[in-house]
Amino acid sequence: MISTKLAAIAIVRIPFRNHTQGPGSGYVINIEKATMQNDNFRKVLNTAEHSRLVVMSLLPGEEIGTEIYDLDQFIRFESGRGQAIMDDKAHDIVSTIC
Repeated sequence: MISTKLAAIAIVRIPFRNHTQGPGSGYVINIEKATMQNDNFRKVLNTAEHSRLVVMSLLPGEEIGTEIYDLDQFIRFESGRGQAIMDDKAHDIVSTIC
């Protein structure tokens, strides 16, 4: 089975903490490289006033569970395959790298 690597950007309301570069400086990263090099289940790369950047590495059959956000979320699969359920609709996702 293929493990799944994904990156998610969640637009959430959280206190401002830019972990890496100081307040107001923005955050620049090669998201594909950071995702592919990540072996952690969940790793927060950056948290800003209205967003959080998280990379994840899931083992075959592993689930992240239910997460509910009142705001937008962007999910990018770098490798593997999976299923995202958004607004009660299942979306089968297969990376072009698989």
